[in-house]
Amino acid sequence: MKTSIRFSMMTVIVTALCATLFSCKYINPQQHALDQHRKICEEIILNGEDCSDEVWEAYKAKHTQVSDELSQYKADYTPEELNEIGRLEGKVSKVYFKREASDTFNDLYEGVKDLIDEGVGFIEGLGQ
Repeated sequence: MKTSIRFSMMTVIVTALCATLFSCKYINPQQHALDQHRKICEEIILNGEDCSDEVWEAYKAKHTQVSDELSQYKADYTPEELNEIGRLEGKVSKVYFKREASDTFNDLYEGVKDLIDEGVGFIEGLGQ
């Protein structure tokens, strides 16, 4: 009988603890948005440069979604939190630039290479 009572009390305590943790996450949406922003930014910073195009597109979509949510609460954040947001955005922007500039540079390189190959062929054609 004591075991049954202990089990019941433990069940109630665990359930209450889980409910409290779950509700705290959603009682403070500003903190939730900040946590989600931190998480996606850290993923992009760590993995963004070397991930596949599919993963990169997923990162960009998630970052846009989280940034939109975060912007709803910007007036509620402390100066320290705003500083952290800015610092993370700066690091993410660096990854965006490296990733996007790399793609643009490769496209430009291929275009110039094709143009040079055509120019060499044109000059050879004039010489015949």
